Amino acid sequence: MSEIDQKALDNVRALQRGGTPDLLGRIVDLFVVQTPEAIATIASSVKTADLESVRVSAHSVKSSAAYVGAQHFS
Repeated sequence: MSEIDQKALDNVRALQRGGTPDLLGRIVDLFVVQTPEAIATIASSVKTADLESVRVSAHSVKSSAAYVGAQHFS
């Protein structure tokens, strides 16, 4: 589960514009911060049977993981 798809990271790098802050670094930082929060939301939403919140948070984690190349996690 630790394999990262380098092509996904290359796709983000291709969006980088010269003279601007590190886009990939910002995206990875957001993923690292937001993913544990989203997983906690999923866990608490499961306990309260808030299925819409589970769906939204799970979709967010799935999409974010794919974007940073964490395909197996996605």
